[in-house]
Amino acid sequence: MKAAIGNTLVLNIIVTFMSIVLLIIISSIVYTKAYRVKNRIIDEIEKVETYDADVDASLTTVFREIGYKTNNYMDNTKCERYGSSETLVNPSSAYHYCVFKMESNTSKGGYYYKVVAFAYLDLPLVSAIQVPVKGETKIFYK
Repeated sequence: MKAAIGNTLVLNIIVTFMSIVLLIIISSIVYTKAYRVKNRIIDEIEKVETYDADVDASLTTVFREIGYKTNNYMDNTKCERYGSSETLVNPSSAYHYCVFKMESNTSKGGYYYKVVAFAYLDLPLVSAIQVPVKGETKIFYK
């Protein structure tokens, strides 16, 4: 009887450890995907030095290839906590990411884009965990 209790305890420790390791691996994969999305958005914006409909269309194909989560409501109004609504460039999109056009504080005057992508972790019995991944483009001078 003593050995049965010991085996159960060891089995519980192993299952707990494996669950924690699996959760860490899955979260790192999800965060890496969001980081790749953010970098691709910044690369596309820096290529043409603006955010317009052509950039949005090319990003849609990129997101489909990467497997980024779609935006169910086509509404990015929840982005206001990361920047002001006046500078939000994409108020609606098929994928949930935010792009803000910000004025530069340099004496030459210019602008740059602030990009926020989201890492989603959907767990059973818990609502989706959403972690923002932020980045900025280089400064574009007028």
